[in-house]
Amino acid sequence: WHYDNKYIDGSKLLSKTEIKAKNLKENPIDIVSSINDCKTTLRNVKWSYTDSRLGKSIMLRMLIHLIGDIHQPLHACTLVNDDFHKGDVGGNAFVIDMPGARNLHTYWDRCLKKYSTLSSPLNERHFEKLEGYVDQIVQNYPRSDPAISKRVKVQSVAEWARESVKYCISNVYQGIHLYGTPSALYKEKNFAFIDEQLAVAGYRLTETLKNVFSNPATLEPRVKKNPLYKRQLTD
Repeated sequence: WHYDNKYIDGSKLLSKTEIKAKNLKENPIDIVSSINDCKTTLRNVKWSYTDSRLGKSIMLRMLIHLIGDIHQPLHACTLVNDDFHKGDVGGNAFVIDMPGARNLHTYWDRCLKKYSTLSSPLNERHFEKLEGYVDQIVQNYPRSDPAISKRVKVQSVAEWARESVKYCISNVYQGIHLYGTPSALYKEKNFAFIDEQLAVAGYRLTETLKNVFSNPATLEPRVKKNPLYKRQLTD
């Protein structure tokens, strides 16, 4: 559910012919289909014999999680080269020399360690720190900015994934080496990019939730009485 691992060679997306020649697998279920499944479940207003709110609450949490994930580029691609014949699993197999983040995927999950790690459950001090991060990001990348606004209007999940593949090629795998230590230049180049992705992901999540819950009926329990209930108890 967390990945749409399109195969890249570091400079371009591999063609269908190249993927077949390398005997690489393509999965029918990925982060794109999973986000769309979450939205379909949350929009469901059909009557049922069971209360759908538990399932919807789980799908809501998954939707929030996955929209965050798809904007972290390494959830959308996997590197294929002489070191990784079958792919580096979205950077999980790409080992780097970085305490607390021994592979590229973890390093990007942690925003290149730009921000402090906040333990769950968050206490009041952690919430204040998190709010400070948010305020700074929104100030630097306001929704009113024309470039940001243009990106937020894109609500195709597949297009979000294609964006992340592009960023893997232009940002993630440029200037980094297997078993190497990320340079100051690498971090400087990507810190601003990470903040823009966080802002855009938040704005897109807002639009997604407004769209999904635009029908008030999606929030109501749609449970109908089961005509077999009494007989089942008697039996």
